[in-house]
Amino acid sequence: MAYLRGYGDIGTDLLGGLTSGAGAGAVLSYNSTKYPGTCKPSNTYTLNLFKALQSQLNRVAQLQGLSKISTDGDIGPGTVSLASRAIGAPSSCTAIAANVAGYTQQAKIMADTGGAPSSVSAPPQTKPSTIVDAITGMESPAPSGIAASLTGLWDGLTPAGKIGAVGILGGIGYYLYKKAK
Repeated sequence: MAYLRGYGDIGTDLLGGLTSGAGAGAVLSYNSTKYPGTCKPSNTYTLNLFKALQSQLNRVAQLQGLSKISTDGDIGPGTVSLASRAIGAPSSCTAIAANVAGYTQQAKIMADTGGAPSSVSAPPQTKPSTIVDAITGMESPAPSGIAASLTGLWDGLTPAGKIGAVGILGGIGYYLYKKAK
């Protein structure tokens, strides 16, 4: 299992564009022991980074005539193989996961330079995306829709930002409580 810090100012959108502003509290976290050879995300921040890598790798694969992979958010044998062939990444999920933002940026630059469309088709997912708890190893479905947005927003807040958000929500709740009396 890996639990790494250091990507606090790197975020991603689901199309694979790297953006800044995810917040210093965003933590790259994945589990590589539950399924040997596969790194599974442990939070939505990491899930989005892994999906961004897969999207960018598919853009490069289309340029190079390689087989594409599904964007399921797991760095498994298919992602490792494509990353190794397309951009020369190491052939282990942990090595790729530890520098996912760097490999995503490398693939994006290669795809942009080669003139790949900003979005390409990918094979359908065979199963829904999941998140594996970094501590317990329990697997659960990845949040989707508004839940994913709120979870991603919360994951990106610094500890001070989380305290501030709770304070603001508490103040709003108190105001509404007093107003209802």
